[in-house]
Amino acid sequence: MDPVTVAAAISATRLVLKGAKDISSIASSMDALLHAKEAHEKNRSEKPADTIAEKNQNILQQRTHDGGEEDDLSTIVNEIDAQKRMEVELKHLENEINKRWPVAQGEKKTWTVILETREQRKKEKAERIEKQRLAAKTKKERDRVFWHKVLIEGSKAVVILVCVGLMTWFLWWASTAPKIR
Repeated sequence: MDPVTVAAAISATRLVLKGAKDISSIASSMDALLHAKEAHEKNRSEKPADTIAEKNQNILQQRTHDGGEEDDLSTIVNEIDAQKRMEVELKHLENEINKRWPVAQGEKKTWTVILETREQRKKEKAERIEKQRLAAKTKKERDRVFWHKVLIEGSKAVVILVCVGLMTWFLWWASTAPKIR
């Protein structure tokens, strides 16, 4: 994810914010913004994808006379610049949201409540997924034990049927065989 995606998500959220009546009306754009920000933080070391970042990267490479590798000065400066620009834009968005929905003195600001609620829901989702994974694992283990038991008991039944069949065949053969004496 590149800074352009984050910037686009920020501007989309700002646009939705202007016409929003309550916080729930900006939920999807806020979610897209926060997902884009997390994706950008994960993929920070990738080459810039937007034209501004590419131009900055080229200018910095010419000034520092390096190749633009991931550990070169121009790449590091460009990454930090993009990060700082994104932080400033997020701060502006935070201020706009807090102005739009002010709270009483001493209460948590709207932006803080949004971020805390999101983190709480992410934790709940992770716990739910973990519970589902554990439930699936225990079900798989129970199924394995069940089918193992079915196999063992089924093989016992087959052995008993074979033994009964052999005894029946022997008794039939013994009763129809010619007498030796």
